[in-house]
Order: sequence, then structure tokens, then C-alpha cells
Amino acid sequence: MAKKKMNFTPYILGVGALAAVGFIFKDDIKKLFKKSDETLPEPTPEITQTPAIDGGGNSGGGGGGGISMVGITPGLSGMGTPKDRLNLNQILKKGDRGQEVAKLQQILSRAAKLYKLATIAEDGVFGQGTEGKLTQIYGAPTINLFKAYAMLFAIWNAQQNNDSKNWYKKYFEPYLTDAERYRNARSFYFAKNQIL
Repeated sequence: MAKKKMNFTPYILGVGALAAVGFIFKDDIKKLFKKSDETLPEPTPEITQTPAIDGGGNSGGGGGGGISMVGITPGLSGMGTPKDRLNLNQILKKGDRGQEVAKLQQILSRAAKLYKLATIAEDGVFGQGTEGKLTQIYGAPTINLFKAYAMLFAIWNAQQNNDSKNWYKKYFEPYLTDAERYRNARSFYFAKNQIL
């Protein structure tokens, strides 16, 4: 009696189809097995002074020395980087490089546009231009991304309420200590501005 040969084609096609589905939905599958941590980073309110905003000076430029992609994940813009890939509490200062700096530069450019100021290069290098723009808008040469977002939301919300002069005290400071207000400001901003 002759042995019947087994046809493996359906099995191979099935495994191939599963692999294709897994590849297509890999990010969604990862999310299923990832811990959900929706808590805000611990705010560090070391507020020093209310910054003055003026329209003077059109000095742009992020890091100096041309555009450099050193330390920036290829294929991801600063604003397109998922929140869970960024260190929101890292204090960013002159000389830093990387994805967090690119995100900061993009936040600063959005804030600068609200004041009709020149934007900066979004090259991931914290140089003279980034430091100058941060100091011009925020009033200090260093910041972390949590505060940078809070700053952007505060400036935008203050302008929506025709209260631009009070963005720091009335909006920004409460966002640092009241998680609910921060979440509401964030939701309101992103609902109206699909750019980030």
C-alpha cells in the first residue's frame, strides 16, 4: 500500500498569513501587553520669575553648525515621537542633543508662532538659538519637556481667553501642580491643534 503524501501548502500559507497580520498590527499587539501608565510626571515647580515676551529680534537657529541629525531616531520627527519614548523630566540645556531636544525645539517653535516671533531650527541640537528662544519665551535657559508642554498649553489657553499677560501665573503655574487642569489644558489644546 502506497503512502499518501501530505500537502503542507495550506499550513505554510496559514503561517505566512499569521506572520503578515502580526507584522501589520505589531504596534497594536505591543500595546496589549504594555502596562498602561497614564499618570503625569512628577512636577518640579522651581519657578523663578515671570518671563517678559517681546516681539523684538528675529534670531532663529536651533543648534548652530547647520542641521545635524545626531541622536535623533531616523524616521521620527520630534513631535511625532510617542510620549512613552521621551524622558519628560530630563532637564534640557545647552549642549544636549537628541529626540527630547527636537521635541523641545518644535514646542518652542509652536509657542514662538503664537507670539509671532521667529521660529528655530528643529535639528535636535540645543545650541545658542534654542537657548535664546527658550529664554525669550520661558524666561530661563533650561526646561524639561513636561514644563515645555505646560508652557505651550498655558500660552495658547491664555491667548484664547485674551489674557496673554497672565499666562505664567494664571495658567502655567497651576498646570504644574494640578494634574486635572494639566490634562484638561492638554486635551483642549490638541482638540483645537492637530499639528502636534
